[in-house]
Formats: sequence, structure tokens, C-alpha cells
Amino acid sequence: MAKAKLGSGARFKKLQNSVAAGYEKKGMSAEKARAIGAAVAAKQGRKKYGKARFQKMAAKGRSKHPADTKNKRANMNKEL
Repeated sequence: MAKAKLGSGARFKKLQNSVAAGYEKKGMSAEKARAIGAAVAAKQGRKKYGKARFQKMAAKGRSKHPADTKNKRANMNKEL
């Protein structure tokens, strides 16, 4: 199976969901599990592509889905 196009966000989402499913299986709430999944995916993205390139891909993804990122940021700030 071919990998999703780089910068589309599909690879990030796949890793995020995979990690979140593992934490949910351990009994963590879905919201916290998704937040941890996103953090793990971001850390791995920065490790693989470097800070600058990963930030460019993240900005590109945010511009495609501005409503989604606004809500996620607000929810993550509430948790902290």
C-alpha cells in the first residue's frame, strides 16, 4: 500500500489515532488519549523531518483545516 502524500496530515493522523487507541485501551479518557497521540506524533515528526520542515508541514495542515485547529488548541489549553 502506498503511503499518504507528505504534508497531507494523513500520516500524522494515522500515528495519532494508533497511539490514542493504545492509551484508550489502557483506560484513559478519549480526549486525553488523543492529546497524547498528537504530542507523540508531533515529537516523531520533528525527530524525522527536523524542526523547520515539520513546522512548515504543520502550518500547511493548519491552513487546510483552520476550524479544527482552533478548537483543538482551545481544548488543549483547558486541559493544561
